[in-house]
Amino acid sequence: MNIVIDPLRQEKGLGSAALKAVFDHPELADVVTLGGSVDVRNTASLGMLRKLGYVPSGPAVQGMIPFTIPGPAERVHGRP
Repeated sequence: MNIVIDPLRQEKGLGSAALKAVFDHPELADVVTLGGSVDVRNTASLGMLRKLGYVPSGPAVQGMIPFTIPGPAERVHGRP
């Protein structure tokens, strides 16, 4: 999944809102974790993930930083 926000609308919380909306989708209710990676050069996405409290799940591999994010099922059980 890629989130692309018009440069004129960036830094208004739209990326965070889009990511939260995906995580709250009913089809993902039983998902425990979501994983992905972000290009080390994509400082906007890295900043957004860190602002949301997510930290890398390991070192960069081939220029990509891995993230493992608690899914809806994990958050329901009292975890962030």
